[in-house]
Amino acid sequence: MRKTVVELDLVGYGNLVKTVEEHLGVQIVPHLNNQIQGFVDSGLSKVNQKREEVVIASNGDNAVILFEDTNDAYRFAEAVHQATQSHNAKKTEQSAKRWFRIGAATGEITEDNGQFTGYVIVRAYRLEANAKPGEFIVDLDTYNALNVELQQKYGIEETLNGKYDESFRVRRCKMIPDLNPTTTEPTVIPTTEPTVIGILDLFDKLNPRDQNQRIMGIIGMPEVQRPSRTLTIFQRQDEILDWADNNNKLKELQGALLNLIGRPLHP
Repeated sequence: MRKTVVELDLVGYGNLVKTVEEHLGVQIVPHLNNQIQGFVDSGLSKVNQKREEVVIASNGDNAVILFEDTNDAYRFAEAVHQATQSHNAKKTEQSAKRWFRIGAATGEITEDNGQFTGYVIVRAYRLEANAKPGEFIVDLDTYNALNVELQQKYGIEETLNGKYDESFRVRRCKMIPDLNPTTTEPTVIPTTEPTVIGILDLFDKLNPRDQNQRIMGIIGMPEVQRPSRTLTIFQRQDEILDWADNNNKLKELQGALLNLIGRPLHP
């Protein structure tokens, strides 16, 4: 049977369990696990799915879920991220906040006595491991099965290297665009020559995301060569990057992005 497999896990779970055990004892860990699975149940309720019918594995901080409809997989991931965002808005201590990484792959699986197997499950795990907090990263089979409206929310195609000789063609969707990276992972500011991948990472850090007009003005992109406003944000950014690369303007583009990342906009 062909399914979309979603895998997610909580960022920093190991350190969180260690802290909880040291302060309150190991008996508190199951309560933490129940809280984590509560986020999963919140996502499932948004797409009218029952845990006992679609969750094939869960262990504390993670879950593996099968979806018939790839669009439901997207809406599930979005709902989980929104649930954590709502939870985090009420917390002042970083240790009380919760962030997930979520990945998905689509392909054939088989069932034998209640056990599901298939390489697509491994792919979902590899993608989840490469997702950043607040992201949903999918393989191309999953992306191509989404409706056009949802596809517009993803960035450009990337290739990820897995273990051994594995490689995966993927797309990323940043579902929490205002996530402050310093709350979860350190922000790395490039000090070497700009690269296409490095600049794509900088685009991801923009808040708000759409500052294309300012960027084009800063790097001196001619009006006649600027992308149409009818294109998506990501398509326009791709064209800006292509123009900068073809006109030896990558350094200027990198500088413009770094400047905008470090200078929040005010009304």
